[in-house]
Amino acid sequence: MQPNVEISSSVNLVSVNAVLIIAWFGPDTQERHHGVLFNETPPPPKQKMKWEDLELPYYATGIIAVVLLAVGLSTKPDTRIETWARKQALERLAAEEEE
Repeated sequence: MQPNVEISSSVNLVSVNAVLIIAWFGPDTQERHHGVLFNETPPPPKQKMKWEDLELPYYATGIIAVVLLAVGLSTKPDTRIETWARKQALERLAAEEEE
């Protein structure tokens, strides 16, 4: 008896899930596409959209971060192992030539 109960309960669960999926994604369940982004209506012609309070600090922070990264990464010291090895080799060659 126990295996039949598990099979029937799993079949019932699958059918319930199928009904829920069809009810959610079925036809006429989603809003129609009306061509606006984030559900905002566009401004009338020849008028600009008003900025939100968050936009200016957001864009300013992004621009400052890009500038700081560009300047900081372009002026960082060369710490590659190849540069150190070349410097050491040149110093040793110079020391050998002096002797």
